[in-house]
Amino acid sequence: MDMLVKLQVERGVFKSFEHGMATLNAVFPLGHTGEPLDVAEAAVFLASDRAKHITGIDLPVDGGVCA
Repeated sequence: MDMLVKLQVERGVFKSFEHGMATLNAVFPLGHTGEPLDVAEAAVFLASDRAKHITGIDLPVDGGVCA
């Protein structure tokens, strides 16, 4: 996400990196963009014994955008 925002700053879409990140973060109901670790944690959970009774689900890891 950082690279996308930096590119948009260079193109004049955002005034600064901080402005760009704040604008992007405002789109997400949880107030921040996700990181690769967020997806990894969901995958680890589904692969764990704690998810042993879960079958065939859609698990959006999107910060609440689809909710």
